[in-house]
Formats: sequence, C-alpha cells, structure tokens
Amino acid sequence: MKTRYFILTFLLLVFVVLSARQYRLLQVQQKSETADFIKKEIILCGKDIESSSIDFVEAIKFEFANRELAYFFDPNLQNLNLDVYNRYIIGDIKKIRQFYSRNQILISDITIYNSTVFRTFERNNNNYFKVTLPQKFAHEVKLERRPLFTETNNEYYYIQPITNAKGELIANARFTLNIEEYLSSQFDRFYIGKNSWSWAIHNGQVLLHKYSEPEKKKDFETDALQIFNQKLEENLSASFQHSIRNSSNINVYSVFYPVTILGEKFGIVFSVNTDTLYQQQNDANVNFFIYILVVIISIIFLFTTIISQMRFAQNRLQTTDVILRKANKASEVLLTDPDFDHAMKVFLEITGKVLGYHRAFILKFDKIEKSTFFRISHGWNDSTIVKPAIELMPSLADGLNADPLMDLVKELSRNNILKFNCEEAVAPLKPVIQALNGKAFVGIPIFIEEKMYGIVGFMDCVSTREWRTFEDVLFANLANAVGGAVSRQNKNIELIQAKEEAEKANNSKSEFLSRMSHELRTPMNSILGFSQLLEMGELTQSQRKGVNHILKSGNHLLGLINEILDISRIESGRISLSLEAIQVNNLIAEVVDIVKPIAADYQVNVEFIQKDSLLVNADMQRLKQILINLVNNSIKYNVPDGKVILDVRLIGSDEDSKPMVEISVTDTGIGIKQEDIAKLFSPFERIGAERLAVEGTGLGLTVVKKLIEVMNGKVGVESTFGKGSRFWIKLPAYMAPLNVSGQKDSAKNDTEDTDLQGTILYIEDNSSNITLIEQILSAHRPNVRLVTNIYGSQAVNMAKENNPNLILLDLNLPDMYGEQVLTGLKSDENTKSIPVVIISADAVPQQFHKMIKAGALNYLTKPLDVPKFLEAIDHFLPAMQNLII
Repeated sequence: MKTRYFILTFLLLVFVVLSARQYRLLQVQQKSETADFIKKEIILCGKDIESSSIDFVEAIKFEFANRELAYFFDPNLQNLNLDVYNRYIIGDIKKIRQFYSRNQILISDITIYNSTVFRTFERNNNNYFKVTLPQKFAHEVKLERRPLFTETNNEYYYIQPITNAKGELIANARFTLNIEEYLSSQFDRFYIGKNSWSWAIHNGQVLLHKYSEPEKKKDFETDALQIFNQKLEENLSASFQHSIRNSSNINVYSVFYPVTILGEKFGIVFSVNTDTLYQQQNDANVNFFIYILVVIISIIFLFTTIISQMRFAQNRLQTTDVILRKANKASEVLLTDPDFDHAMKVFLEITGKVLGYHRAFILKFDKIEKSTFFRISHGWNDSTIVKPAIELMPSLADGLNADPLMDLVKELSRNNILKFNCEEAVAPLKPVIQALNGKAFVGIPIFIEEKMYGIVGFMDCVSTREWRTFEDVLFANLANAVGGAVSRQNKNIELIQAKEEAEKANNSKSEFLSRMSHELRTPMNSILGFSQLLEMGELTQSQRKGVNHILKSGNHLLGLINEILDISRIESGRISLSLEAIQVNNLIAEVVDIVKPIAADYQVNVEFIQKDSLLVNADMQRLKQILINLVNNSIKYNVPDGKVILDVRLIGSDEDSKPMVEISVTDTGIGIKQEDIAKLFSPFERIGAERLAVEGTGLGLTVVKKLIEVMNGKVGVESTFGKGSRFWIKLPAYMAPLNVSGQKDSAKNDTEDTDLQGTILYIEDNSSNITLIEQILSAHRPNVRLVTNIYGSQAVNMAKENNPNLILLDLNLPDMYGEQVLTGLKSDENTKSIPVVIISADAVPQQFHKMIKAGALNYLTKPLDVPKFLEAIDHFLPAMQNLII
C-alpha cells in the first residue's frame, strides 16, 4: 500500500513539475509572441507614417508647381471683372481648398504668400473653409526656395516653394501642421491591445501620449525618455522593459521606432502593461494547481487525457501546416505558370492530394436562355482509384442541366460551402455523385467581380467524411485563388484580342496611308512635272505667271499631303529619324538662303545673329523642315518692311543639368492673342486666317511640335498682339566631336547637261507619267534614248533586248507588283547588274527601305522634282566622250 502511494505521489510530483515547466514555456512563448507582435505593428505604423508623409510631399509638389497665381495677391480684387475673378481667383482658391480638404488631419491652416502679401485658408468651428483677402506684411518677407520644415513656439510648419510654368519662384505656401493629431490618427489604426500606450517624442520631449482605454488627463512620465532620445539621434530602433508613471508606477514593455515626417526625425513608441498582460494566465495557473491539490487522484487520469489531446492538437496543427504550405504552393502555380490549363491541372492535383481527395474539378456555370448548365472545365483524378469524370459522365463536357439543383445553386450564390456525404445528398444530385464513384463531396463557389463563375469540387471516392470547421477558410482561399487565376486569364485574353485588333487597325492604317500616298501623288506627278517643264521653257510673262500659280497651288497641295502623312507616321510611331550632330549656324544659314525669295515677296528682312558655333543632336532634314516652317510663318504673318531675326544660344535644361540649344525665330508681325496661343499647335488651326489672305494648311505647327518632341526637344511661343511673336525650339546639345552635318552642299546640278547619252527602260502604266519623262529627257537630255513598257512581266525580256543603262520602275503595274519585277530583274544573270531606280507615288518610309533592301539603288517619289530626277539619272548614264572608241 505504501509503495502504491509512493508511486502515486511520485507520478503526481512528476506531473506537477512537467506541468509547471510546460506552463513556463507557454508563458515565455506568449511573451515572445507579444514582443514580436508589438515590433511588427510599430514597424507597420512607422512605414505607414513615412509613406503618407512622402505622399503628402509629392502631392504638395504636384499641387503647387506650374501655378501662375495671376491676380491672386491683388489687393484690389473688387476691381476685377467677374470673368477674371472666376478664372484666376476662384479657380486657385478651389484647388487649394480641395488640397486642404484631402489633408485636413495633418493641416490646420494654409498661408499662401509672396514677399509682400499673404492670404490664409482656415477651417472654422462649422467646418467651413474661410479664405482671407490679400493682406500686406509689415515688412518684406524672404521667400524660401527649397521645402522647409520648421518649428516655432511648439508649432510645426512646412513651407513649400510655388513656381510658375517657367520654373520661376513666385510665392511660398506655409502649412501649419497638426503633428499630434496626425500621429494620433495613425496610432488609432494600429491597436496593440488593452492597457497599452502609443506615444511620440521630438526634440527630447514627449510630443503626445495616448492610452488605449478612455481616461481623464493624467501625468505621463517615463525613465526611458533619455534612452529613446539617444536612439532617435542614432536613428535606431529599440525595445526593453521599463516603467511609466501614470498615477502609479507601471511596468511596461516598449518598442521604439524612428520615423521621418516631412524630412524631420520623430520617434514613436508602443508600450504594453506587463503587470496586467499575463495576469489572467497567472490566475489560471494558480487555480489549476489548487485544483490539482483538491482532486489528486483525478488529476493522474486527467493528465493522460490532456497529454493525448495535446498530442492530437499538435498533430492536427502539423497536418494543417503541411496542408496550408502545399495549398500555398498550389496557388503559386496559378500565379507563375503562363500555361493556364496546365497550371489549373497542377493546382487541382496538388490540392486534391494534400486534402486526401481522389477527384478535384472546376465546374463552370453557364446561362443559356432561361436554363442553367454546368460543365467541367478542368479536372484531376487519382488514376489508381477512379477514372476521369468525363469518361464516367460525358454530359459534363457538354453541359449538365442544373435546373433541378437550383436550391443548391442558390446556396452557392450566397457564398455558402456545400459539404455532404453521398447518402445525405439531395435526390437530384445523388445520382451524379454515385456516377462519379463519390462517397463524400464538397463544393466551394468561385466568384469573379461579385458574380458566381462556378465551383471548385472535391470528392472522396473511398469513404465518407467528417469535415472540420477550420477547413472552410482553406476551401475559401482555394476558391479565391481559382477566381483570381480565371480573372487574370480572361483579362489576358482580352488584352491579346485588343492587341490583335490594334495591330490589325495599325496595318490597315499603314495600308491606307500607302494607298492614299500613291493615289494622291500620281496625279500630282503630272501637274507639277509638266508645270516644271513649262517653267524651264520660254514663256510670256502672262504664261509664266499662270505656271507659277499652278506650281504654287500644286506645292501647297503636296505640302498638305506630306504634313498629313507626317502626322500619321509620328502618331503611329513609324517615323524614321537619323539623329546626328548638326552644325546649327550652317544649317540656319542654308535655311535663310532658302526663304529669301519668299521674304522678298512679302518685303520682309530676314536676319541671322551669328554666334559661337553650337551642335545639336537631331535629324538634319527634319530640323531644316521645322526651321523653314517657323521662318515662313514669321514672314507670312509679318508687316511690310518687317523683320525676322533668328538667334541661337546655349541654355540649361529645366529638369536636369543637361545643356540644351535654343533656336528662336522672332518677328515684328501682327502677333497672337493670348487666348489663341493654346490653339496654335492644334491641327487645322490657322489663327488670324479669317482676317489675312495667308495661304496655309493649318498643319505645319502641329508637325513641328510632334517632330520636336520625337527628337527629345520642346517648342514654345511668346507673343504680344500687335507687336510680334517669338517662336523657340529647344534641342539637346551635342558636346562631343562628331561627323557634323548641316554644311552647305556646294555641288550644283547642271540641268542642261547634254553631254550624256544612253538608254533608259521605263516600266510604267500611266501614259501621262510616260509623257512627262519623255518631255523631261527631250528637253534636258536629248541624247538619251527612252524605251517604255506598261507590263512588269515583260521587263526582263525588254531589258535583255535593249541592254539599258538604267531601268526606271513604277510599283503599281497592271499585271504584277513592282517588287516582283525587281526580284525578277535581280534574279536573271543578264539583267541583275543593271541599276534600277524606283519611281512611285508611295512615299511611306517602310516602302522605301523595303525596295532598297530588295536591290533598288534609289527611290524617287511622285510628284517628281525635275532637277533631282535629272541628278539621279545622270549618276547612272555615261558621258559621250567616255563612249568614243
């Protein structure tokens, strides 16, 4: 008997010791988890404070940049007309009020001021914004050029410079900050539990402190303030046990974290009362040991039960942890695998196996008229136990009528999970489960944008089941993962379709541009070509005047065609640029020579102020086109005996330190009204066209703006109505030595070179174009023999028979496309060395590059420029003396 009691006592002592040790470990773990929780919360709080501070600074920069504040500081606002007041005063006030309203927790008032006048925005007790009238400072105030955080008499301010569109400092915005209210609102979002404090320090003092429970104002003292201030200076976090005096000494565990608010360092602290934190646990321990003493014998038997339950719980936690990790792995597959069907299959396989099911599938709901159907879109099965669902029920592939199951569908639409064993299933569903060899079934609804897409289904095909509550969360997460994957897949499909449609539209647009280029340029070739021939001949004064009108109108129409094509190419990203270092002075001198005739017609003097030689990084031809456009406009909209002055200077960029070259065109013309300047670069806007007989398309400045932007530059205008305008462009300067373009070409084409002879084969189906070429050669190259043919299929034979020095080839022929003709010529041993020049109305750059790549040596566009055409053929024709034997 004594031995029995001894064993009983020994077992009891062992149990008590082990229990005490286990509770001690639980207590230590609880403290560790509490400490980790507080650290995580304060880090999240600190990051959120700093992030919102950065957002506030960025919002200020955005809100108060490029602001003119016209009339805003005018002390005589009552003298402004209503339109000006509404536009320049009410508009600015409304924007500032909106900004104030969005940041009212942090801001208590806003003062906008320049060096002499200020206006204040305040919120009164009725939560209404009050804006003061302009008031003068007693003394002139120096404006801050950089953002500044400052503290005066325990009040915090943030000052932001206000700049206009030119980047000039025009005013300051001073924000009175509610740091305490701001931090308090942040603390409220990160509640760490009862009997806790959230507090902040700044400049060595406690800025605010907030207790988790409602209380009257109490003193707040701590022995850790000096340590936290030191950590703030070192910008380090800290955590330790100390005391807080708040009507009595309280032991707390605190975590300190430094934060930056508007560039200023603050410290935030989360403290929890350790005297009460574990009190309930300690009380429970005492009661437990008392209970042990009261029921000694029962404890021994209960001990075994408790241990077994703990082991069961531990095993369940371990199992749950494995399930969760594998479920997360399955969800990762949906995010990382680009093959949607494969990812879904792998997902179902992983989740089915880890949850111990033998079948997993996605049932998609479809509405057809008034009936509902569900079909299996993806599935997995344990092939060692069951066959695929489609083999057992082929109707699942095409769609199974779900009307008899509407009660279950309604349950699913309420986001309820269906769980039942086969014998418990409702009558319409039971045959389906049996047909799939199911013993237990669970179905989880899938929602996409609050609309039910279908269900994720699992089946146990071996035995019935008892489901645990914690599994519902897991099931819901799996359904959410599937819903997210399906939603992403749908969006990907939409994006692919949109991309294909955009590419199709872009190809159609390119084809349209190519066709329009050809159709518009073909008749222009005859108009301008024959006009140039007439101009080169002997004409009476009246005839020459008429020919000049034809050329002028034809060139005007050609310019309109080119500008429309330029805009279309730029907008579609198909424009081709060759950026290089360009000598600006030489290029401008060339432009001045080009525009002198039109300047003489308008009695305008064009001057160029020669300065230091500068280089810009740009496309030479496009830059010349831009400058000619700007100078021509300044000439046309000038006055008799007026001036146009071109100037070049090196400046700094507004955004960074990279130098820019500014080219300006200043005139003494009629000027532009301020309200019209904004419309100046819009297509087909011709400011003043209703008052002046000035020809133009209204597209030139639109092309200028788009070309400048493509070349990484800027364009702008300053104008005074009635006095003149100044147009400027800014382009990146090139500071390194390069092969410099922009030199004047001293070579001059001799359009009357009759010393050349040879044979030219011209493949063209348009009789007017053939006649034009015949007359050009007859007038300027009389010793050149021209052979023509309208069919591309006969080009090779014609070349063999006539052995031409040059072949001129049109692209749009009646029997085949010009590219095929070119390929045939280059494939034949007898004709492949004959030079081929394309003459086409298709002026799209892609066509040019395509033909050159295919073997053409040059590409001339219709309408032909006669001198350039003669220059091109002269390159391939031999001189007569070279042919003398």
